[in-house]
Amino acid sequence: MAEKQEKPMSSFPQIGSDWDWRKLAQDFLIFARNQFMASFEAITLVQNQTHKMLTSFISQNLAAQEEARKMLEEWMDNIRKELDKVRSLWENNFRRAQDLFGEKGEKEK
Repeated sequence: MAEKQEKPMSSFPQIGSDWDWRKLAQDFLIFARNQFMASFEAITLVQNQTHKMLTSFISQNLAAQEEARKMLEEWMDNIRKELDKVRSLWENNFRRAQDLFGEKGEKEK
């Protein structure tokens, strides 16, 4: 019977020589951005559904309809503005991080 031969250690990637750290960082940033955007979209959907539910509730409640509707719309406008700011900040920071490991980083090599 022939014995199994194990691969010599030299065939495994050596840290620092065979690994493309820039590509690894790019892949991680893409993964992180996609996960953030998926989470952000879920938050936005929940926020929209909450808005619809509260609008429906207020429209059926005759006691404080007008004042409550104004308060809700002001509240929702503020939330939308802040969510847009958060999304913009995250997208800008992801873009800056990708620039570090992307084409600009390649030119610096």
